[in-house]
Amino acid sequence: MEKGDAIMKVSALETALNNELRERQFYLDQANQAESELAKKMFLELGREEEQHYNALKLIFERREEKGLPKEIDLSGKSAVRNVLLNFLRKKSTQIGAAKDELDAMKTAIAFEEKGVVFYQGLAKEASDEKEKAFFELMASMEREHLISLRDSLEYLQDPEGYFRSHERSSLDGA
Repeated sequence: MEKGDAIMKVSALETALNNELRERQFYLDQANQAESELAKKMFLELGREEEQHYNALKLIFERREEKGLPKEIDLSGKSAVRNVLLNFLRKKSTQIGAAKDELDAMKTAIAFEEKGVVFYQGLAKEASDEKEKAFFELMASMEREHLISLRDSLEYLQDPEGYFRSHERSSLDGA
């Protein structure tokens, strides 16, 4: 690896660390302010997962002088964010909608996650090591999972009936 590549990689990791930390704090702040049960739980889970991302990236950053990724990194590869909305819907909560500031916070979160997907896809594309590439692809995948869950939650909070219409699995075959 050339010196310029090493500097760029350190800069990218520092950016990723800062982003994950900033997003985690944003999510926890929003969870504390949220009145909607769904928004509160969604933001708490996002904050928890962003902390996992931060810790994994920090481990990589601290060991950047060594070749390859540390063996201890475990992100389990599965996000629990999707379950927040599913569990909320299974409870058949009577709470409908959310405050405008909660909806705005979800829109901000969607923008964070969109940027995160693109950022980690870029790091994966530039990675020279296969394990590093796989790690950043996993990070992009987890951010994509967050993005989808946030979009679904926002859709539900804005228009519950429309959400159910667009997500029902029934068909109109006349049976």
